Amino acid sequence: MSKKPFNLETIHKAIKEYRFDDALKFIKKNLKKDADHMDSLYLAAVCSRYKKNFEDAENYLRKLLSIAPDMGRAYQELAHLNRDKGNKLQAIGYYRQATEHNPALLASWNELYKLAVESKNRGSARHAKEKIEQLKSLPNILLHINQILNEGNIKEAEKKCREFLKVNPTNTHAMSLLAEIASRLGHLNDSEFLLESAVKLNPDDSEIRKKYLLILRKRQNSLRLWSKLIFWFNKILKIYPFRLRKL
Repeated sequence: MSKKPFNLETIHKAIKEYRFDDALKFIKKNLKKDADHMDSLYLAAVCSRYKKNFEDAENYLRKLLSIAPDMGRAYQELAHLNRDKGNKLQAIGYYRQATEHNPALLASWNELYKLAVESKNRGSARHAKEKIEQLKSLPNILLHINQILNEGNIKEAEKKCREFLKVNPTNTHAMSLLAEIASRLGHLNDSEFLLESAVKLNPDDSEIRKKYLLILRKRQNSLRLWSKLIFWFNKILKIYPFRLRKL
């Protein structure tokens, strides 16, 4: 079992103050305790990139991606690294991977927009700009919830989303997020109720309507499955009544 890591707030503070050497000292203490500590590997890569120790940064990221191959922030940092090294094509590829794994990474969309404008790729620039405007329209807390949910931190996302909805009970984006969380946890009834309520509050939101239709289809498929299971269970019960009673 891993020992408790060094206070990450101290590391974040050092990074914000551009004290990268200090931050790395703390990070390396963490990695001695737990070589697979994901936040420490990620922050080590960030510090190394800012110090222009590109080889170290890439090694930290490769290690991180071997542990968490779907981590959007890791691909984003790999993209930043290639951008700083002047490898624009590789950077674009990694920024795209970052947004595929975590569509709420605003920094990646910003960089994709800049690079698309530079290369005069109007279609890509327009797509990136739409995503940027969509994400910027969200309160910071909802953007954060989107990001951590996309990284699989469902428990924390649910907690923060419920806290937000207590203060903002008619925010349809938050309702949609909580519905997604409920769906991932298998609570399809709750998900349907939340999305139905969100559609009533904001019937012009095509994204919410789409999610509502998808959950209805998912619930329908689930009900069909249960119907089949009940049908076959009853059939087996008629054939082997005594055996099932012993179970």
